[in-house]
Amino acid sequence: METFKALVLTQDADGKTQSAIQQLSRADLPEGEVLVQVAYSGLNYKDGLAVTGTGKIVRSFPMVPGIDFAGTVVESNAPDYSPGDEVVLTGWSVGERYWGGMAQMARVQAGWLVPLPAGLSLQHAMSIGTAGFTSMLAVLALEEHGLTPETQGEVVVSGAAGGVGSVAVAILGKLGYNVVASTGRETAHDYLRELGARSIIGREELRAPSKRPPRKRTLGRCHRYRRRRHAGRVAAKYGLWRQRSSVWQRGRHRTPEHSVSVHSTGCQHAWHRVGELPLPTPQARLGTACTGPARAGTRVHGTGGAPGRYSPSEPGDHSGAGARAGGD
Repeated sequence: METFKALVLTQDADGKTQSAIQQLSRADLPEGEVLVQVAYSGLNYKDGLAVTGTGKIVRSFPMVPGIDFAGTVVESNAPDYSPGDEVVLTGWSVGERYWGGMAQMARVQAGWLVPLPAGLSLQHAMSIGTAGFTSMLAVLALEEHGLTPETQGEVVVSGAAGGVGSVAVAILGKLGYNVVASTGRETAHDYLRELGARSIIGREELRAPSKRPPRKRTLGRCHRYRRRRHAGRVAAKYGLWRQRSSVWQRGRHRTPEHSVSVHSTGCQHAWHRVGELPLPTPQARLGTACTGPARAGTRVHGTGGAPGRYSPSEPGDHSGAGARAGGD
């Protein structure tokens, strides 16, 4: 494929972001070690901000958005990859500083890629996407600090109906944890139980200041917080003795489990663990919308991704109809 289609963002004289699907050639691509034919890319919340020009997501123009993708290696100058290898990329400021996945071709550094784990198709990998990857990093961090289904009580997941939260509920549930899902939407209760939550508490219950001294610890860890204040309230209300694995949506709290800055070895381990779990398949829960000859599908996620929380679009529909860009 010498020429290909890509969604290209530019900035006009007034500083407004403009977007258009353009026909590009391989010569237009930035320098990199590996050329990948993109099969699927996710439409994450950050991508929505980039395309609409909301916030300062894009650092230079022109830019191809898309903070993640899955595809097949076409050319490689790196010893780790050869033509025909299937790969996944998440993070590394792709779609912000470097051209991303909303194109039929992408050229990136080899260290940004991860081999597609056994048990995952390219479609399923991107249906899980950045949200699932981030959730697994958080679970791994919890396990490194001693969390096991046998030794701990409940694990509370805040923002459980959102992108990272919903995949976290599914992962923790499959691993055998007693998951407490926190959400502000009653309509999501059945969905969260289907994912693996054993009990559900309201968002306001966590936000409200505790009126009693912390009782004996019943919750093993708090999987995900949005703010320090919220995390503190969870700890005070339920007597948590340790807080780990902060996965904050804005990427300002750079812990070792931050999905953008994780070393390649950690990325491979996280994706390997994702591939081992019987998470919902794309056909059963997720759906995709075709966007071109390269099958570059889209999934519309909230804060990183919410599998199963939208209606599948018909082939050829580029709108992502029925999607929501929600939080918790």
